[in-house]
Amino acid sequence: DDGKFCLSPYGRSISRLENGVPYIGTLPSPGHFLCFRHDNDNEILMTWNEMINIVSSDDLAIIRTITLPSGYKAVSYDPVTHYAVCTKPDSELLYLINIDNNHTKTFAAISSEWTLVNGYLIDYAGQYMKVL
Repeated sequence: DDGKFCLSPYGRSISRLENGVPYIGTLPSPGHFLCFRHDNDNEILMTWNEMINIVSSDDLAIIRTITLPSGYKAVSYDPVTHYAVCTKPDSELLYLINIDNNHTKTFAAISSEWTLVNGYLIDYAGQYMKVL
């Protein structure tokens, strides 16, 4: 996202875009790439089951893990507020979890397709609400 790294089309291999394209390695398994942290380019966010793994972009080692509520998965990350949006299909609750300090906020939200942008929750239909 910041032009320093390249993710392979299959979402597993990471390369650093400096002086050519040196290969860094493969993201830890199991897990799925969520995003590069725009606010901290030394970290990559991965999600798996009920966890968020924060991975070092230097050596792809897991730095720390955040455990999510039962059945929830991380679906987006807001670099301005440092909160991840965590949803669960057919749930009427949505969790926002700060990935730096684990502070958690809960909101009533029927849809599971929300994203957080600058403190506003926005759903797939364009509805939004200021939460942070």
